[in-house]
Amino acid sequence: MYIQTSQGLGQPGAVTTATKCENRIRTVTVWLNAFIPRDVAGLTKKVPDVGVKIDPGMVGKTMFDTVAGCGLTDQRSFSADINASSRMHSEAKIDLDKPSLLYQKHGIGPSTVIQCGTGNVTCKEISTNVSMSFKLLGISSDNQIMIQVKGSGGPGCIGSLTRKVGQFLLDGKIDYGGTFYVKRKARNYVDVGFLGTVDLFPAYEFVAMLNDSNPVHLGGKLPAPGSSPITHLGTKQKIHFVRRLWLKCENGKEVAGSIKIIN
Repeated sequence: MYIQTSQGLGQPGAVTTATKCENRIRTVTVWLNAFIPRDVAGLTKKVPDVGVKIDPGMVGKTMFDTVAGCGLTDQRSFSADINASSRMHSEAKIDLDKPSLLYQKHGIGPSTVIQCGTGNVTCKEISTNVSMSFKLLGISSDNQIMIQVKGSGGPGCIGSLTRKVGQFLLDGKIDYGGTFYVKRKARNYVDVGFLGTVDLFPAYEFVAMLNDSNPVHLGGKLPAPGSSPITHLGTKQKIHFVRRLWLKCENGKEVAGSIKIIN
C-alpha cells in the first residue's frame, strides 16, 4: 500500500510517446526519494527467524534496531526505479518548450514497526502527504527553470505506547526542501541541478528522466555515520549538485545519460 496524490495537467506516469526519435528534449521528469537502506553498519540486521517462520514474506528482509525499538527498512540501496520502495517520494514533470509543471506526484510508504526479538509486525500504517509539494518559482535571468520542492512526513504508526515510541523515535519525521534548476543547453542537452537540505537520516536520492527515456540516477546521500531514526531529528545537511544530461537515438529509441558538473 502506498498513498499518493497528484496535481496538474495529464496523468502521473502517463506515457507520451513521440512519433519518432527526434533527439530533442521536450520534457524533464525529476524525483526525490527518502528511504531507509537495506544495510546500514551498526543499525540494521536481518529479521529474526521467529518472524520469518510466522510470515514467510519476511525472508531475507532487514530491520533497523535501536534502543527504542525496531522497524523494517526499504530493502534496497540506490535505485533509478521510479517505483522503488521509499519513505517519501516527490515527482514532477517539467515542460521545456512551454516552461511549466505538467504534473506533480507525492507518495508516502507504509511505516512497519516490528518486535525486535521476534520480528512480529506490531503496526503497519501510512501517514499523510499533505505537507509535500512542488512550486514553479519562475525562470531566472540565465534561463533556468526553477522548481521548488518541500517535503515533510511523519510515521504512520501512532496510538499505543509501543506505536507512540515508534512515532517519535523509530520512524521520526523526515524533511527535505530545496530548488531544482533545469536549463536547456542544446537540442539534446540539459543541465539539472539541485540546491537544498535534507536530514542526516535516512538516505536520499535524485533521479531524472528525459522525455520517456530511461531514468538517470543523479546521485544521493547515504545516512550520515552514526545517524539513526532516534538521532537525526532536527538535523540538516546541504545538498548541491549539477548534472548535464544528454539524449541520443539508438536503434530508434531515446537513450539518456549524464555528465557530472558539480559534486
